[in-house]
Amino acid sequence: MSQALAHQSQAFETPCLDMAISYLTNVFRSHHLKFNTPSRDLAVHHQSIACGRTSFHMLTYGGNVRMSSEEMGNFFLFQLAINGPFRIVRNHRETEVPAGRSYAVNPEQTFEKDWSSNGLQLILRIERSVVEDYLKRLLGLAEAPSVEFHPVINDEAGLVMRSAHDHLANLCGHPARFQSQFEEMIVANVLSAFPNNFSDAIRAPVESCGPYYVRAAEDIIRSDPTADIAIADLAERAGVSVRALYYGFRNFRNTTPSEYVTNLRLDMAMRLLRDGDPNLTSVTSVATECGFGHLSNFSTRFQRRFNQKPSHVLRERRIPVRRI
Repeated sequence: MSQALAHQSQAFETPCLDMAISYLTNVFRSHHLKFNTPSRDLAVHHQSIACGRTSFHMLTYGGNVRMSSEEMGNFFLFQLAINGPFRIVRNHRETEVPAGRSYAVNPEQTFEKDWSSNGLQLILRIERSVVEDYLKRLLGLAEAPSVEFHPVINDEAGLVMRSAHDHLANLCGHPARFQSQFEEMIVANVLSAFPNNFSDAIRAPVESCGPYYVRAAEDIIRSDPTADIAIADLAERAGVSVRALYYGFRNFRNTTPSEYVTNLRLDMAMRLLRDGDPNLTSVTSVATECGFGHLSNFSTRFQRRFNQKPSHVLRERRIPVRRI
């Protein structure tokens, strides 16, 4: 059988809680369910469409249930409430997502979600490596960045998700010649529609438009973001005056050389906090390793860039979801 651009699964249906848990664990990884009301009515319906390492899932439980999941590993989830609202709980904080709105969940985050009996969701699952490799190419970065989507209700992304899903459904069975391009289109739309820590960089002018000395300075900085290099030395190595270097960064990158360094260090700090052993990692040690001499300054800048405190990133890794 020849490879196809997209594959649609057979519809799965069951009224059995245990069968639903077993099936959805295979689809999404760890998956626990319990009833939220005395009624134990359940009518699970699931169908998916996959394109490479991205997949859309139409899912309903047909009952008032709470789904809980341990950290997901290496994929993002983007969830659109088509019918009925849903409540998502992260770090003991509840967010009510109305019908027609969307919400993003990052890899390695634990969460719980309450479904209503009429709840119907379109869920987009994307492997982390697909998103981060695409962003690396898009922004011309030396290594794959650490992408974090902001934990906010999204009013605009629903149309993007529905359009991509419907278009992909129409291409099921077509030759796989353009699979990678279609997968990239989905990722590009998600990065544009869901706010994340690289939203400003994505909207910034294309870096290739910058003069040679700006690109040279960027290469020097990226080679060792934690190095304590004076701006005068950076300008000399790039072959221009300090004034010209500031002018180039301001006009072609909408930032300053110092802020460029700081943002690279903050991205490095996010990776260390997210991927490090929570029993061995501390905010202070990460701040020091990434070149920040003052913890309060690091925490302030980190929260401004990622919309969360560095201590919260560590705390999310330490708090397990209650098993059902």
